[in-house]
Amino acid sequence: MTTLYGRRQEKITLDAAIAACQQCFKEAVGLFYSPERCFLSQVKGTAVTDSSGQPSKLNRVFEARIFNANYELRWLNQTGGEGIAVLLSELPNRKSGCASDRDSRANLLTMGRRVSC
Repeated sequence: MTTLYGRRQEKITLDAAIAACQQCFKEAVGLFYSPERCFLSQVKGTAVTDSSGQPSKLNRVFEARIFNANYELRWLNQTGGEGIAVLLSELPNRKSGCASDRDSRANLLTMGRRVSC
């Protein structure tokens, strides 16, 4: 059985969530959803770029998932560009600014959906 650890932060913008979790994402891939399109971007720290190296526009994104081999950041817009961010990992007790210092195990409630591992 896999144990899944998580941290959650409410009322946070996507840019702030990425900045808070930048140590986890020295290299990662992001999947972003906006009303106009769904797109992939490369994430290195706080830099989010498209395949040509140009900064990705995140101002209309309503849902994002950023991930690498060790972490996944999920963000969902709730109101006015602020939403819920959840950082998930199989690695225990990782400190990041992404949320409170409480670790949760399996059955972590994330964005209204239950994650069971």
